[in-house]
Order: sequence, then structure tokens, then C-alpha cells
Amino acid sequence: MPVPDDGLLRGLAVSGLISWERELKPLMSANLLGSIS
Repeated sequence: MPVPDDGLLRGLAVSGLISWERELKPLMSANLLGSIS
């Protein structure tokens, strides 16, 4: 198996972080707000 490229891994990590920020964070903050009120 070829060794994965560092740039590719970094790109995957960055895109994963971006999707986490975009999708999961609003859900989590909405759940927190809903449980507080």
C-alpha cells in the first residue's frame, strides 16, 4: 500500500472540521439552548 500523502490527510482533516463546524455545532448549541430553557 502506498503511504498516504500528508497534504491529502491534512485536506481530509480540514474538510472534516469544516463539516463538523457547519453541521454538528449548530445542532449541539440548539440542543444546549433547548435543554436550558
